[in-house]
Amino acid sequence: MEAENEFLKSENRIHKVGNIFTRIIGVSDLDKQTACDFIKRLRKISKGGVSIQAVSADAVYGINHVLQALRITIESERRKISLASTPEMDLLLRISCTDQISTALKQVGLRNQAPSCFIIFSKDKAKMQKVTRDIRNMPLQIDDCVLKPNITKKELICKRLGVQLNQFLSEEVAFTNFLSEMAALLTKQRRPHVASLLLS
Repeated sequence: MEAENEFLKSENRIHKVGNIFTRIIGVSDLDKQTACDFIKRLRKISKGGVSIQAVSADAVYGINHVLQALRITIESERRKISLASTPEMDLLLRISCTDQISTALKQVGLRNQAPSCFIIFSKDKAKMQKVTRDIRNMPLQIDDCVLKPNITKKELICKRLGVQLNQFLSEEVAFTNFLSEMAALLTKQRRPHVASLLLS
């Protein structure tokens, strides 16, 4: 219990990626339809000032995985080479390591009554914090421990990507960096070849 409390203290905070403020919130269980409706409403209220994306917690290999994917999304938007028309969708694709929206939604999108992850980001810190409070005021089971990396997540992600676990991927940092490299190599034209990444 003490270790989990320390995780919450250290990870449940505002992060800054470039000039973007972000909060990442884990939820142990949620009603998918209610969450989707709520996200649509928040996006409408914020009028584009705050971006919100939600994914399956099983697809998130720790806080750093999300932050690295978000960094790539921000840089891609700056260079006008985004994979999608919105930063939220680009982030979803980067986290899932695919350039196909339908595939990303199917593989890492929200699932009903399952652990999930809300990612809120904005240049406006105050607006981002307001949306964060709105989410925390929802009837959700907030539990940031579902974001922690573990072997089960690693195995699920490897299976989804068609990658075999090996010594190179055994370390947590190395695996997170591998996912980041996969995300960075995505383009609208092609999906990175997994084998070439493992051999590089």
